[in-house]
Order: sequence, then C-alpha cells, then structure tokens
Amino acid sequence: MNNRSEFVEEKIKEMGYNTRSFAKEIGVSYTTLRSMLERNFEGAKIENVIAVSKGIGVTVDYLFNLGTEFEEVEAAHSDDDLTEEEIKEIREFMKKYKK
Repeated sequence: MNNRSEFVEEKIKEMGYNTRSFAKEIGVSYTTLRSMLERNFEGAKIENVIAVSKGIGVTVDYLFNLGTEFEEVEAAHSDDDLTEEEIKEIREFMKKYKK
C-alpha cells in the first residue's frame, strides 16, 4: 500500500476508531483530518501530521516513505566491489531495522 491516506484510515479502523473519534482523540479537528486524508496529506501542517503519526503509532518518516522498499535502497547503493558476504550483512542489517 503506497497511499498514505488509505494506510492511516486502515490504522484508525484497526484501533477501533472512526475518523471523527480519532480526530478528537489526537486533538485535531474532524474537518482538518478529513481534509488531510482527502489530499493525501499534501499541504498539511506539520503539527497535524505529527499528531496523526503519533496517534497511529508510526513515525512521520515511516508515514511519508510508505512503499519505499529496502531493496530499492540497496540497489541505489550497491557497488560491484562488495563481496557476497558484505551484501549478506547489509541485507541482514536492513531486515533488522525494517520496522
């Protein structure tokens, strides 16, 4: 899933809230939260993004990098000079810190 709004709405439901009750819980007006979700967080105030992120238990970085896979990062940074063992170590490191 690479759509921030879909991810947030799914998390809100998993936590047993609806959009209105979640907005109240995190201290953001319902209309502001609805607007953020409708615009996929484009142009949202950082304090509101932080409130939503904390409310669903993820970092802002995680929320804004949905769909970014570690394999993409590895491909961008792999070098032909790396040994198989070094590549294996990098993959293990990435798996450890994926979440």
